Amino acid sequence: MSGSRRRPPRRAAIAGAGTSGLVAALLLHQLGWEVTVVEAHARPRTGTRAPTLWPPALHVLDLLGLGDKVPAEAQPVEALKFRTESGDRTLELGAAGCVTLSQSRLEHLLEERARMLGISIHRGVRVDGAHPSEDAGLRVTGSTTVGTYPDLAVDLLIGADGYRSVVRAIIGADLAGPIRGTQFALRDFVDETGRFDRTAVWTCTGGPGALVTVPLPNNTIRLVAPYPLEQVVDESDFLSTRTVGHGFPPPEGPVVWEAEFIAHTQQATRFAQGQIALIGDAAHVQSPAGGRGMNQGIEDAYTLVSELGADPSGDVAEAVARYAAIREQEMSDELAVNTAVTSHWNGTSAADLLSPVVRSELEVASCTFRRIAGSAAMAPDDASPLGRRVSLGAKAWPSTSSLHVRAGLIDATTPARATIGARPGLVGSDLALPDGRYTLSPTMNILALETQQAPA
Repeated sequence: MSGSRRRPPRRAAIAGAGTSGLVAALLLHQLGWEVTVVEAHARPRTGTRAPTLWPPALHVLDLLGLGDKVPAEAQPVEALKFRTESGDRTLELGAAGCVTLSQSRLEHLLEERARMLGISIHRGVRVDGAHPSEDAGLRVTGSTTVGTYPDLAVDLLIGADGYRSVVRAIIGADLAGPIRGTQFALRDFVDETGRFDRTAVWTCTGGPGALVTVPLPNNTIRLVAPYPLEQVVDESDFLSTRTVGHGFPPPEGPVVWEAEFIAHTQQATRFAQGQIALIGDAAHVQSPAGGRGMNQGIEDAYTLVSELGADPSGDVAEAVARYAAIREQEMSDELAVNTAVTSHWNGTSAADLLSPVVRSELEVASCTFRRIAGSAAMAPDDASPLGRRVSLGAKAWPSTSSLHVRAGLIDATTPARATIGARPGLVGSDLALPDGRYTLSPTMNILALETQQAPA
């Protein structure tokens, strides 16, 4: 028997059993961490809420073992269509196609997977505080509606506890951004006549005002539209009038869900402190423009756990700090686009402000933009892999730092991984990787490419 002693498993507490919290729990479990999830709500949330999943989020779900279940239940979206006073146009998504699935259903699949793997999930428990412990970890305290919850001794606390985050308050962070949000009316209804587009998201502006139609599973259509905060309306009549005003048929059919809500575009003043990190709505909130809110929470979890897994020193605080440095800037970029799109919907900004030269039409439409290391002002053209996320399987995640590609296949990695002979892809793109050496960030974004002539 070897005299070496294995380091005990790391432990994490996650406040919040929503999408981002459960994704973080499953990713940490893959790294061998012991994870406890506590959720203030006694029962799972219901309602469709954020339904759209873009390719980077689908890639993460695939790593978690949900690559078959989610697409099987989801509604594919093949195109983005736009209706303005100057006419209609279509943007085919191709490999960048997204899907829609009820957030409550996705959270059910994630929780089911987590419980199957032995991850502890406790509902009706609220995190109260986090304090340094003698072993350089954290002591997390919590309470229930009927008493106290035993303290948790952990190496990491993740705040995935939403807009009114207790963990955000624990680290002394605030949400920065406009206090005045945008009011939206929303309706999900069953399109029994089949007269609404089932394969495309429509974004209509001008004329009657902004309107978005989104196809959901089970022949359901979502209608969502902004209106001024001071305007008091019956959202049913309001949505019907606006829908017909844009040339669609009357939205008749059983109503699955109807809501009125105010959406803010705000970002936490910091995403982390020491061994505590914020993800999802605890770190940032945005309007439904672009359908990216849930996706960003998934990318938060993926980035955080990638940094933890790629650090051979095991320094949790350092990894958490790197996560914050990456995501604070990326979300600042994201929210700038989200604000511009939302303002355009409200008629408070001109359309030409939505297309800075560094953003492609798809990046603007989906409110997504990933920075390139060393270049804040330039973005890759449509034919370049730079700045894109490379799609690698679970065996290569999260510590691969470079790839060498020859004849379209991986023939070497650093460190050596069991992916030799695999064909790498690009998330949301059908581009093939040219031969050469690729330097990756821990989150699998391509930071540099050294092209090489393939041997004869």
